[in-house]
Formats: sequence, structure tokens, C-alpha cells
Amino acid sequence: MPKVLHLYKDVFPPTYGGIEIVLGKLAVCQARRGWDVSLAVSGPVDEEWGRTHQIKVIEVGEMGRLLSNPLSPGFLKVLREQDYDILHLHLPCPTVVLATLMAGKKQAPWVVSYQSDIVRQKITGAMYAPFQRRFFSQVSRIFVSSQNLLNTSRALKGFEDRCQIVPLGISPEEPGEQDRAEAEEVRARYQGKPIILFIGRFRWYKGLPVLIEGDEPYRCSAAGGWIGNSQPGTHSAQTGCRFALPGESPVSGKHSAPGAIVCRCRCLLSSFDTSCRSLWLCPAGGIQGRSSGGDN
Repeated sequence: MPKVLHLYKDVFPPTYGGIEIVLGKLAVCQARRGWDVSLAVSGPVDEEWGRTHQIKVIEVGEMGRLLSNPLSPGFLKVLREQDYDILHLHLPCPTVVLATLMAGKKQAPWVVSYQSDIVRQKITGAMYAPFQRRFFSQVSRIFVSSQNLLNTSRALKGFEDRCQIVPLGISPEEPGEQDRAEAEEVRARYQGKPIILFIGRFRWYKGLPVLIEGDEPYRCSAAGGWIGNSQPGTHSAQTGCRFALPGESPVSGKHSAPGAIVCRCRCLLSSFDTSCRSLWLCPAGGIQGRSSGGDN
């Protein structure tokens, strides 16, 4: 079976995030198929999770982060010392791209899961762009999470022939019977009101307060994480909107995913159209997805 080495700054568990969740689930799936899976990250790791799923988790460490990017020479060391048949990078993460180029080790194909352009760091992004283009010119395949991302990405221009659309999905066991049972409780509690579910980080520019204040005759619930001063607690108190931190249910706080409310929501609002696309794999039918734009 092939040996695959994944590179990114974090993985879930323990770090909760969109790319982190995808990376963790992909690694588990590959290990179940009998692959020899190694995963190198600069952030914290859950060694017990790695042992449970027979995944070699390598904590390369970091000196800090600059513009959300890890300062970690440990990636270069891992690339030079590890043996692998496939190198899989999860982007955006300039550190792993630069480390791969510096390692100069091209005995195995490079593949990429590409989730977003770097759009906020204008100056540093422009400085990094030539290195990224050099890297893309050497990769075997770029997995892009949506056709819209491929159409609008400035970084992928000229590399469309290497790209393949691979929408993000959810595990087939989610939501489960326990989620469905709670979903019935939710529907009864709100007396048949249509439910709007917002999933994503609660960033100010997404207009979540507008959604909350104008949610009647709907009932709005939200699952995600607060960033900076964007905590919507006052709006929650005024409107009765239920909020959940990562790992909690927006309804009761006792589930690891908002599966129950997804089962009964009328409309899903997500900052990524790929989150909406993933609901095609969800056994709960009749859900409409709406993307609000921005990052997750």
C-alpha cells in the first residue's frame, strides 16, 4: 500500500477548522484502506487519535505564526528525512510550499488540496506568488473544492489542466439516529417554524447580526467560532437565537456536530459554497444551501 505524507499547519483533532477537519477525515479514511499515512503539522497534535487510527502524527513545532502562517523549519527536516510515495499538501499554507521547494526532493508525486487564494495579505501575497507558481508547475494534481473557486482563483490561472474538482463532503455516518431524535425535539420546540442554520466563523463582515435580528418568522441557529470582538451574545439574548461553539450542538450543547439541527433546518447558510455542496451527501433531504461568501 502507498505511503502518503500530509503537510499542513494544524489538524483536527485537536484544532477545529475547515481544512483541519478535512485533513483529519482524509487521513483516517486512507488509514482504514490500509495506506501507510503520516501527517506533519506545526501546531498541537492528539497522539491518542493517531494511535487509534494508525496514523503517524509528526509535530514539527513552530517558533510562532506570522499572518496566520507558521514559522517552522521543522517541515524541511521532515521532508528530507521521511520516506513517502505521495506528498499531499493542504493549501493555503506558504510555509509547507516553501519547505517543499527547498527540500528539493522530487522522487514522489506532489498533490495539493486547494481551498482558497491568499487575499488579505496583499504585499506578502505578491512576494509569495512566484514561489507558489513555481510549485504549481511541478505538482501532479491540484484538487479544488469547487468549480467556482477554480473559475475565480488568480493563483490557479494557467494551471487549470492540473486541476480536478473534488467537492468537500461529510462522513456518511453523520447525522446519526441520535441526531434525528433530537431533530424531532427541535421541531416540536419551535412549533413547526422554519429553521435557518448558519455554519462558519462568526466574523463581523458576514452580517450575522442582520440575520439574527430579522429571523422572524424563522428560527435562526448558528454553529461556529467567535473571532475577536464578533461575539453575538447580545443579539442571542434579544432574539433567542441559539449559538454553539465548535464541538457543541446549537440546540443542546451535547453533540459533537450540529447534525440534529441540520436534519430539520429549512435553509443552510454557509460562508463557503463547498459547505453547501457537502449537503448533497447528507441523508437529510430538502435542505437548501446558500453561500454568504468570505472565508470560513
